[in-house]
Amino acid sequence: MIRGISLIIGFCGLAISSASVSANEPDTPAIFGDVLSCADIEDASQRLDCYDESVARLAKSYGDDELQVVSRQSIVRSRRSLFGFPVPDAAFADQSNEDDRAELNEIETAIVSVSNDASGRAILTLEDGSTWEQSETRWIPEPKPGEAITIRRAALGSYMASIEDRRAFRMKRRD
Repeated sequence: MIRGISLIIGFCGLAISSASVSANEPDTPAIFGDVLSCADIEDASQRLDCYDESVARLAKSYGDDELQVVSRQSIVRSRRSLFGFPVPDAAFADQSNEDDRAELNEIETAIVSVSNDASGRAILTLEDGSTWEQSETRWIPEPKPGEAITIRRAALGSYMASIEDRRAFRMKRRD
């Protein structure tokens, strides 16, 4: 009976936390919506006046750093550089592009340098400058600079790495 109640409480907590995340998703700024709404004005003169006014407010907001314009490439680059860190998806505005989301489940790059910590675990620096540490104690074949490495998301927030298609091992991001 207690187990059943615990499961119900757990599901309620999950539902509440997912509802609060969706409520915090970034919205389109009203000032941008003002520019778009000008297109609905039928009279050409009034439409032009609307565009002039709303674009002037938009330019001022941009100039005052109240509004930022971010390209899709910049978002993809940022997500890739943060791969391995716990960053909520809500930090990135566009969740609609399947390719952008899929890229974050796995990265493929090359090893730049290899070292070991005091317990003998491998510490790898990759081409993008990120540093990853072996998080399990089992022996792995010695990684070498220049070898290809694939790191993918695994269960419960962990990451699995495979070097040159060898047996995968667990890793965690250091920096």
